[in-house]
Amino acid sequence: MTSTPKRFIVASAAAVVCTLVLLVGSHAKVMRPDPVPLGIEIALKKPFYVAAGKNTKIFLRVPADQNGQTSISAIRLDPRMDGDRLRVTVYALEGEPNDVRTCDDWNKLKATLVDSYTAALDQEVAVVKLKELGVNMGTNPFTFRAVPKRVLSPLPPEEQLAGDCECASCGEMNCCANPGKCLGCNPCGFVCCSGGG
Repeated sequence: MTSTPKRFIVASAAAVVCTLVLLVGSHAKVMRPDPVPLGIEIALKKPFYVAAGKNTKIFLRVPADQNGQTSISAIRLDPRMDGDRLRVTVYALEGEPNDVRTCDDWNKLKATLVDSYTAALDQEVAVVKLKELGVNMGTNPFTFRAVPKRVLSPLPPEEQLAGDCECASCGEMNCCANPGKCLGCNPCGFVCCSGGG
């Protein structure tokens, strides 16, 4: 008859242990630090920095000295956070990039996926597939690096930056596109915010 109290004690002890394991496990998940926000730094004549964002797109015109070697007129890079890493999807664009002012204008150009790259903080990535397409962006190969998100200053008032738009810098110049618009960040390229506004 003493087995019933022993079963009760064993069952109670097991329940307490399971509860503690669950509490410690859920607390450990809560205590994980958020990933460091990242940006992309593109190796051009001047460093071109853009923070990763869900609506951010970067457009770079292919230099005119290609002598008709390629039909590619520009490249697009979409920098996004992927956990604690930077994921950059690269596209080759065909079509006339003159008079491009909005995201829709850029989206009218024919886009071909080059590849998607993932980089950890301070990791450099070489986009060698662009060379295979006949594209020379002035550096061989074309490279970018995952860097910590920077605080750019001065910036326009926050109420102007809507739609989860991120800003860019080319050398000493800061560029912040409004939702649905692109802004030239000369001489580096264009930063665009595809978010509605």
